[in-house]
Amino acid sequence: MRHLIAAGWRFLRENEALRQAFCPRHIGAGATSLAIHATVIGSVIWFSAPVLRLGVGAVAAAAKRPTSQLLMFAPHASAGSASARNERPPERPLMQASKESGPVKEGVKMEPGEAALTFPGFTFDVEKLVNRGTALFPFLTRTITFNVEKPPEKRTAPLLNPFSLQPALEMKSTPLVLTDAEVQRLVDEAWARRERWKPFQHIRALADQHDPDIGQLPALLRGHVNQNALQPYVDTKMRDPRMWTQLALVADHEYFIDFIADYVSRHPGTKASIELLFLLDVLAQSSLDTLSLFLEIEPDRDLKWTRAVNPAAFRQIVQLRDYYDMQRRQRGLDSHRALGRHYDQIRVRILTTILQTSPGGYRVNDARYLLGELHWRRDRFAEAKRMWGEMRVDPQGVYAEASTAVLLAMGAAKGREQAAAPVPAAARGSSWQSPETKNLQIEVKAINTILEDEYQRWVAFYRTRLQKFGYALDAF
Repeated sequence: MRHLIAAGWRFLRENEALRQAFCPRHIGAGATSLAIHATVIGSVIWFSAPVLRLGVGAVAAAAKRPTSQLLMFAPHASAGSASARNERPPERPLMQASKESGPVKEGVKMEPGEAALTFPGFTFDVEKLVNRGTALFPFLTRTITFNVEKPPEKRTAPLLNPFSLQPALEMKSTPLVLTDAEVQRLVDEAWARRERWKPFQHIRALADQHDPDIGQLPALLRGHVNQNALQPYVDTKMRDPRMWTQLALVADHEYFIDFIADYVSRHPGTKASIELLFLLDVLAQSSLDTLSLFLEIEPDRDLKWTRAVNPAAFRQIVQLRDYYDMQRRQRGLDSHRALGRHYDQIRVRILTTILQTSPGGYRVNDARYLLGELHWRRDRFAEAKRMWGEMRVDPQGVYAEASTAVLLAMGAAKGREQAAAPVPAAARGSSWQSPETKNLQIEVKAINTILEDEYQRWVAFYRTRLQKFGYALDAF
């Protein structure tokens, strides 16, 4: 070793260029650089000391740490995390629902024999309906607005120290960790044929506690909307049970609207908020169906059973019907078609808000399908086709089968249009139809069939689901 060192120094003395490279100035600069790097490395080690000093014990503690605590790290690093949004809510709420309808008549009491309406196998709380009489149709009596100017910007994820436990301490909402079977169990527990608000409270509590993007919360809300919210009813020989049941359902709509407005304003642009906006759309459809039925009935003709069983309840429902008939006339909604347009405008705003605030295109195809269907059923074919033309095939979508079939039908119509040969004027008779008209008729018939097939799938699904809980389409 001594010989090697001596040879090295001899080589250095004989090499002038190499000796100048190792001048004191270069040596000093190198020492300074080494000191700076050593300081940085030492700082990292010092601030990570709570983890590093644990050594092997940290690994053992991590093995014993509950799964929920370990899962806290993931959502903290996600862009636009829920905790960040909660700390910095939007300047204006995303959704607002005013209170023009006036105060609910809380505290109205009825006589013991009048507070309930009993049919064979059916009991209805008349007093509850009377108490909430002015709040049954908030989509009619309240103004629902959406303060959407542009899609919310995603915030850049913060730079994290992977050795620190601090992210777990800063997390404000954890992901909802459930298996698919557990999600389905919760959806089934929230199912109800009549009143929906009370069974929804467990899901509501989970929504308030857990991350709106990461975990199973969006799937849980989607399951509730698709399997529990909008159920088919078939009239029996008398209309009374269906009328009272649907009134009981819409009596809870104001609670749902207030919850949804609060949630989507606190968590704008999240998957959970998108699912709740789909729930709001379902509520609007249910409200229109019930209000139309309510205004069409003739109490003396259609509610004979109610009048015979509970005359006081009959008088109350007549007063309520007169009240909402006055409300819609004050708003210029004298006809069923005008009332339908009013609700269409609300649904368009809801579904458009989904398109504008969806994170990463989450469920935008389902919203476009519903918007197209809404326009199509009102004979606004061009507007429907424009909206459907923006859809993309999404196997995970709720309306994947129907939307794919619509796109194929529209593509086939376009192909026939391009292949059609011009028809000479001499060949046109009195019953002649242009190729464009024939093509449109074929397309309309095909799309009508697709929409009807989708409706029948929904009815078949709910017939099976109702049977699971001991009900039928005409059982309430």
